[in-house]
This record gives sequence, structure tokens and C-alpha cells, in this order.
Amino acid sequence: MTDPPNAGEDWGPAFSPDGQYVLFVRTRQIGEPDELWSLPTSGGGAVRLLSERGRIASPLRWSFDGQSVIFSSNRIGHPSLFRASLHTPDSIVEIREAGSPAWDPAVSRRGDRLAYERLQHSLGIWEMNLSPSSNRRPSILVSSTGDTDQGPGPQFSPDGRKLAYMSDRSGTMEIWVSDRDGGNAFQLSAVGGAGTPRWSPDGQSIAFDTTGKSGSKIVVMRVRGGAPRMLSPDSFHDVCVSWSRDGKWIYFGSTRTGKWQVWKMPANGGAAVQVTRNGGQAALESLDGKYLYYAKSPCPEPEVWRMPVGGGIEAPVPLVRPGTWASWQVTERGILFVGPSLGHQAVLSMYDFESESVSVLSVLDRTPFWLGATGDGKYVAFDRPGSEQDQAMLVENFR
Repeated sequence: MTDPPNAGEDWGPAFSPDGQYVLFVRTRQIGEPDELWSLPTSGGGAVRLLSERGRIASPLRWSFDGQSVIFSSNRIGHPSLFRASLHTPDSIVEIREAGSPAWDPAVSRRGDRLAYERLQHSLGIWEMNLSPSSNRRPSILVSSTGDTDQGPGPQFSPDGRKLAYMSDRSGTMEIWVSDRDGGNAFQLSAVGGAGTPRWSPDGQSIAFDTTGKSGSKIVVMRVRGGAPRMLSPDSFHDVCVSWSRDGKWIYFGSTRTGKWQVWKMPANGGAAVQVTRNGGQAALESLDGKYLYYAKSPCPEPEVWRMPVGGGIEAPVPLVRPGTWASWQVTERGILFVGPSLGHQAVLSMYDFESESVSVLSVLDRTPFWLGATGDGKYVAFDRPGSEQDQAMLVENFR
């Protein structure tokens, strides 16, 4: 029935109440918005109804009268339910009575009841001491950062005294800052959806990405207060920020050329400069400022590559395959990373710059998505699932 583009897929089909049309989701490559399409069942071309700035989380559902579509999207941080009129599809309205998080909507035949799934999946931040004398047992820093599987992206400050992370405890995913042990936490951002916090080398500012109507943007905020400063006001999709060691540049991943590449821009604002030519996304400079290390792609178990900071040959780092683009960190001695090995166990390893070899440091109960580390490599922080609860919810008198 459909012919999706290269690197895309069509999914979640739903017949209209009169059987004349099929709605479906078209997902393109990472970095491009999901789309809602309509297709006549009698034959003919598909028509795009709208582009959704968030990720559509479950199959679509028609309203009982066939005049609107109901879907779940994470456009405001949490997966929530929204309704779009088929006559004016850009007029998207949140279904507030459904609450959040919400997936898999279902509308009764009379249209007066709405059912949906709510999955509460808390994540906490844990720390491990990697000193030779340590028992390397994880200890908890933040018991819960939210009720969804987003975040928390923990990052130690350069002096190791503070912790920055993502949390949706205020209703939307924002950047929070606390003491090293999780105490005295405060909300830094209030932009309606923020991610991937990274400290500036002097520990005075944090850069992060935020998703808006026209793509993801790079924002910098002072830790001691002040208005957020947007560095990428254009319509490109810019994510996964980090700082150069001299604090003069901010690296980020972008699809502005049609493929994921690493870019950088002046920390005080200015034109972006392309860094990699053969693919790249999440980048981290070495602590001596000589090399740039980066995940080759946003796909699971990416290769980690490196190149001289001033430009030059792009080459893979042997033996380093983290589980995700975010589960590795550059330290003084080498690269700490967590990847599945040893019979699919989550193994925390160290790639030593000097010997160019990998040693196993510890085995975790599961592979985290995020990994943070102090510059000396003595401590790591990572996400670890807490409680999970799956519920079927019902909204009466739905309109």
C-alpha cells in the first residue's frame, strides 16, 4: 500500500471509521520529524497531513466521527496524547484530561471514552568508585529523576563537586544541578524540553540542546542564574553538545548537510563550522585538547572515532564499542565505556591511550544509556532503572 523513502519506514496503520482511508506514520532517518499520512483504500496517492516535531510513540487512532486523529508524542518532554483536526492538521491540541505519560490511545465506538496506556518507569543516577582500593559497588546519588525512560544524562562538574542531569520532575524535561551527592538540587532550565547537559571548562556555564517547532537548538546558561542564550537560532537539528577544553568552541551533531556530522561554533555565538566529513555525532575533546573523539553514528553500539582538533585524518579507535552514543567518556588516561559483551552482560571497560589496550573494570546488571565520569577517571555516574508500573487508564465523558 505504501512506498516509504530510503532509510524510512511506514507503520501504525489505522482504518477510518467508514473504511475509506488509512492513516499511518512515516518515520524518516534520525533527526527528521515523524509525519502523519493519509491513504485512500480505493487507490491513489498518499497525502501528508502534518510533520510532528516530537517522536510519535505508538500507532494512531481516529476519533469516532473520523474528523480528527489522536496520537502520542513526546513533543513536550513526556509522551502525551494530542489531537489534530484532519481539516486543519497544524492545529494540534494536547488532550490534557489524559495526563502523562500516555501511549496507545483507543477511542470507544460512541466516542465518549478514551483509554490509554501509562507506563511509569523511573530512572535514578548511580555512582561507582573506580579506585583500586574500592569494592566498586554502585551507590545511589539521585533516587529518581522522573517517570519516563528519558534522561538523566549525569555529568560531573570539572572540579567534581557538582552534578548536572536531566529530570522531568517539574513536568517537562529540564536541566537540574545539585551537589555531588545529589543534595541541594535546583532546576536550571525552563525551556519546555532540554537534554544532554555539558559543563563549560570553568564550571560556570552549562550547554544543552532543546527541541522546538523548527528543530533542536543549542542553549547556554550560567549556573549562577541568568536568561538562556540560544546559539543556533536557525532551523537545523543540532544536538549532543560539548565544549572545547579552552572554552572557546561548542561542538554538536547536526544533519544540516543531510547526514550526521560533527560541527562546532564559537561559544559566544557565530557561524557554525563543519568538523567531520565522514560521519559523526556526539563529540568530546581529550583533556589535553589535542584530539576530538566522537561517536560515528547515533545507532546502537557505534564506533568511536578520533581526529586531531586542528583537523586531519578521521580514524576509528580500536576495541571501543559503547552500547550507545552516550555511554562513554574521555578521561585523562583513556576512554571509559560500557558495552554489551561477556555473554551480553554490561561491561564497564577502559581503553588506555598509552598502551592502546582495553581492560575490564566492572560488570553492571544492565547497560546504561548514559555514562558520566570525573576527569581523572576515578568516578563514573550512570542511569539505572528504578520501579516500573504499567497501567490501563480510562477517561470518561471524552469529547
